Amino acid sequence: MKQKNIPEDTKEMIQQMKSEYDNIINEQAKSFLKEKHEIEKSYMNEINRLRSLIETHRESLLFEKLPILTIEQYNELSTAPHSNISLEQFIARQLYELKRDEKIKIQNVSDLYAELVLEHDTIKKELEPTKQKLQAESALRVTLESQISKLSVPIELPKILDSNDDIYKKYQDLQNQIKDMTSSYNGAIARSDLLLERLNANNKQLEANNLKFRDAQKEIASLKSQLSVTY
Repeated sequence: MKQKNIPEDTKEMIQQMKSEYDNIINEQAKSFLKEKHEIEKSYMNEINRLRSLIETHRESLLFEKLPILTIEQYNELSTAPHSNISLEQFIARQLYELKRDEKIKIQNVSDLYAELVLEHDTIKKELEPTKQKLQAESALRVTLESQISKLSVPIELPKILDSNDDIYKKYQDLQNQIKDMTSSYNGAIARSDLLLERLNANNKQLEANNLKFRDAQKEIASLKSQLSVTY
């Protein structure tokens, strides 16, 4: 098949269109490369900014490097909007509140501990006289038991004795004396039991207070430990 001849003007037009197309492609490629470079530059700048921000925040999270706020500084920061304070100031404010609250807890526990110590001392003071009374009552019981055992020997009186006879009267006096001593003995037993009950109650209270002491001491130590870690 015989190829048709393309007119010269058509060839020139095709060549011109091809040249224009190549120019457009080249310009777009240059624009793309420029835009790519700008994006990469912006991307790297953003990465560096974020790295710097992370490092700054990491430094802010080192509590020992944070400023210890005064009451005036805290009052100023506590009323400031969050958008107007830095991360470092925000954390310092939070730590100030934590430290303040922990101090209040320690003071409350310390006050409770002081009350327990006072109650403990009061019970111990009351306990000593109770022990002494209990010892005295125990000694009295032993004495009365001994005397009653001596006086409780059965005595057989002759049936012919008259109620007005001196021997009979002495016998009656002895019986009355035994009754009085028995009554005193029973009273001593009752008082001893009461004192013993009070003594046991005081001992139980002391044991309960000792548990509270240990709990209070542990809580104070824990709060102080938390506070020392915070700052």
